[in-house]
Amino acid sequence: MSGILRYLDLVFESQAPTVIGGEGERFSELAGIAAQPDIPNRLISHPWFSTAAYDDPLGLGVYRDLITKVWTGLPRGPGLSPEDVRTILAFLDDVPTSIMVSIGRWILRKRREFKETGKPASGNMSTGNKILVYLHSSERQWSDQMQWTAELTFLTLTRLHEWTETYNTKAVALGVGTRETANGIEYTHVYLEGAGGLTREVRDKIEWQYGVPNFRLGHVRELKPERNASCPCGSGLKYKRCHGGR
Repeated sequence: MSGILRYLDLVFESQAPTVIGGEGERFSELAGIAAQPDIPNRLISHPWFSTAAYDDPLGLGVYRDLITKVWTGLPRGPGLSPEDVRTILAFLDDVPTSIMVSIGRWILRKRREFKETGKPASGNMSTGNKILVYLHSSERQWSDQMQWTAELTFLTLTRLHEWTETYNTKAVALGVGTRETANGIEYTHVYLEGAGGLTREVRDKIEWQYGVPNFRLGHVRELKPERNASCPCGSGLKYKRCHGGR
């Protein structure tokens, strides 16, 4: 919806003629104009208007699933309140199509990573002060829906803490978890504002399992505890006598 409204504004500004059956040509022309660096306020790497939807319908389709599964379609995770639905839809919708396509392709890579390694695949992307956290696994590994939702919540909260520490400013985060089930891919959404309520033990465990992101450089490093430190798995043993000794 955000993109449609911006497109209508651009149509009115350009005064491009309306030709029945020629909207595709007008869109392509305006998308080309909007992408030019000499247009005011267009000096961005992802212009709001582009032909990305035509160029990569698969990537766009994967991203649109994130939106449609918020309020409809089964299977899905725990139900959301109307206010939650409205907030999450606004978060996902207010993104240029080209970024939607990029995120869709990124999600496909994460799902392929899970198939190749058999381990839960996660990652995060940010636009402005909005962080999208993604986690993909299967019902075989996470059979309990409440535990799966808790894992997604802790991962999202940890990433929000890390982002806030990196940039010293407030942010919002949306966690999207997808689980492969016998009935298809199940979607779970978690929206968080503010970075409170995270214990050191939970953060250590999340960073040990999913790594520590560098938001400025765009990569994730593995967390290796000190050998004499407590193992992040929560066993109560020293790391060298638990996972560090395997």
